Amino acid sequence: MIKFKLSGFKSVFEGSSLILGMAKRNTQRALTGFGAYVRAIAKNSLGKGNLVSEVGQPPTSRTRMLKNSIRFGVDMTRRSVVIGPVILRVSKKVKGLVPPLLEYGGLTLLLIRNRYKRANYRARPFMGPAFKTGLPQLPRIWERARSR
Repeated sequence: MIKFKLSGFKSVFEGSSLILGMAKRNTQRALTGFGAYVRAIAKNSLGKGNLVSEVGQPPTSRTRMLKNSIRFGVDMTRRSVVIGPVILRVSKKVKGLVPPLLEYGGLTLLLIRNRYKRANYRARPFMGPAFKTGLPQLPRIWERARSR
């Protein structure tokens, strides 16, 4: 037969709210750090200038609109972080949302001389590769959030 002595039992549960609060703060710090890191990688991967990027390479932008639209947000109820461009429509000439077209490619309609014509966008991913580049750094980011 096993016997338990409950003398320290109460003090364990009194301190648990402190431990849970620390764990929640560390999780939020880690997710925020990872979101900021991947956002920086994605923003730095976007090219500058008027030249069109190669298929499969990150897109270029002369207006910096795409670069400035990349954000991240931490959702502590799901313990997750969402990283990516805010949905934007560059012009009324493009029927569709530009960031998904750049990331995944696809068909859309372009307004040319008051007529819509089909256009096939080739994928120029930038968020997926940024996430893959940042993922190996997640343990280091988590460790730094824990040690603060």
